[in-house]
Amino acid sequence: MQRYLHKIGLVLGCTLFVVICGYSINELSAQNLTIFWPPLLLCLLIVPITMQLAILRFRYLGQSVGHKMAYSLGAGVVVWGGIANILPLPGGFMIRLGYLGQKVGFRRSTQANLMSACIWFFAASLAAASFAWQILDPRLSWGIGVFCLCCFIAIWVFRLRCDAQFSVVVIIIVLQLLQTILNVMRTVLIAACLGVSLPAAVAALMALTGATAVASGIFPSGIGVAELLASGLTSVLGYSAAVGAALAALNRLLDWLGFVLFIPLAGKPDTKAVSHE
Repeated sequence: MQRYLHKIGLVLGCTLFVVICGYSINELSAQNLTIFWPPLLLCLLIVPITMQLAILRFRYLGQSVGHKMAYSLGAGVVVWGGIANILPLPGGFMIRLGYLGQKVGFRRSTQANLMSACIWFFAASLAAASFAWQILDPRLSWGIGVFCLCCFIAIWVFRLRCDAQFSVVVIIIVLQLLQTILNVMRTVLIAACLGVSLPAAVAALMALTGATAVASGIFPSGIGVAELLASGLTSVLGYSAAVGAALAALNRLLDWLGFVLFIPLAGKPDTKAVSHE
């Protein structure tokens, strides 16, 4: 039943993605935008760096709960998990959950992966609060700040529950912050490719809406939803909705490119989750 619902969500999400991309291409074509290639080359250079950071984060996540893994296994979980999010297969979270579940027990794996998800939201909300406080309504800025604080508290609650090493968790947070900053830079560069001067504040808010779209679980990896939220966000902030949709879609395509580039380095981890407790 879950796989059937996943397939339905994938079809609906892809349909929404295609419709939004079609709208964006049509609108941007009418504006006769000029493509600037140097920023695109910089975006392509950022792709393998962010992939390396994602692999490092998962390897450190395993280390935080007492499991050291080979690079190929860490790459395999990240790559196949990312691909699973866009195919009618169990999602990336389940692959991470299953792999660590085999090594440290299903319950501890669940707590560790929830901690990792909270770190992702903490980094995204911290970036949004840091960059965007000058352009947002003060109440919304405070709301993002409170959400960031809640994520920080949740990180430490889950850290205690899975007995993760404090020093390693700090490293994971730093790596996630670096990856978030690079993603913000990449969004700004993609906008520059389209001839649009996009402030880092808007790109940081897009990172937060993208994380929200993925976590919502409506469609696999938030496909379609992320593009819809991005178009709404940019239109509210005074930019074209078509630009927001294009930025989110191009970011997604670059993420997919990263998964493809790292397939040769990805091992095939055993992800059948079992309880050791």
